[in-house]
Amino acid sequence: MLQCGMEEIIAAILGFLWECLGEVVLQLAVEFFVELLVRAFGSLLGDVTARQDPRRMHPVGLFALYSLLGATLGVVSHGLFPAHFIHQASHRWLNLIITPLIAGGFMAWLGCWHDKHGRRVVGLDRFFNGWGFAMAFALVRYFWCR
Repeated sequence: MLQCGMEEIIAAILGFLWECLGEVVLQLAVEFFVELLVRAFGSLLGDVTARQDPRRMHPVGLFALYSLLGATLGVVSHGLFPAHFIHQASHRWLNLIITPLIAGGFMAWLGCWHDKHGRRVVGLDRFFNGWGFAMAFALVRYFWCR
């Protein structure tokens, strides 16, 4: 009887971790894909983008651009995955706070890594831009998903 209770507790904990990780992994994968696209189009355009340093762009405009892109991709992800990964409403609130912080931190780390290795840093490689992208993405999913 005690073992059955422990199995249920372990299953609940693993289920919760899977729900949270699913949301985080989805947002990180989308951010990583967007960064790859930005880098690919930058290399296709050659000298035009080489002269455009993201640090020269106005930070508020860049934040708004990546937030709008995050919201747009949140709508697309809603079309692909219409249900929440996290089933409990209280856990969704935590996800709304924690996931953008993790995504912003990951993007800042990735930006530092690119800078350290002499690679061009794109605008999404900044904490607040990564956070804004993930927050907009998460807000769309939070309010639109079932």
